[in-house]
Amino acid sequence: MELFNIYIQDILSQALDPLFLSTVMEQQEDYYLGPLRQIDGLLIEAQQAIRTKISWTSKFKTALDRSPYFQLMNVSPQMPQDQRCQATVDASCPVVRSVKFYGPVYNSDLLQVTEEVKKANAETFYIGQNAADYLPVYHALCHFKFLLFKKCEEEVQYLRLKNDKTDEVVLGECLQNRIFVQQCLRELKQLLQKCSIVITVVTKAKEEEEQMVTQ
Repeated sequence: MELFNIYIQDILSQALDPLFLSTVMEQQEDYYLGPLRQIDGLLIEAQQAIRTKISWTSKFKTALDRSPYFQLMNVSPQMPQDQRCQATVDASCPVVRSVKFYGPVYNSDLLQVTEEVKKANAETFYIGQNAADYLPVYHALCHFKFLLFKKCEEEVQYLRLKNDKTDEVVLGECLQNRIFVQQCLRELKQLLQKCSIVITVVTKAKEEEEQMVTQ
């Protein structure tokens, strides 16, 4: 819990001061950087576990990694009948959904937006069942820190509008809001657990499908 307390303090501090993380990294302050690296490491390990089960195409992974939001959609009737999955290197997978990636491009270390991308300009891909199964949890792992940052921004803005308080007071009130902090920690734990469950379920389903084909 102490590790996560410092982690979310880092994220809240960045929401209060857009130069906080860059200053911490420049000065190599281990008190703040240690928890960031450890929790980021857990998220990266979970992503790597999924990538042992599915191989994204380079173009799809680039769009997935850079876009904090996505929308799964039904396949358009205008889609070519011979269209294959654009998400994985296994192009034999039939298409079951389409996905649109959008949202600001940002620096994942500094949590600073570098480019705004409107939803109208979003990239769209046709994806197969395997990609559709893994995409939601993989995407959530990739962008957990940024989406937590956006949540912290909302909390900070709410307290700032509520009362005219210093950043130090706002930070203290956020950290003392145990419901907020524990909810964020619970979301992290549930995401990591979901990753393990999805890998197990999808792997088992794929093995059963392969057995049926060989029978």
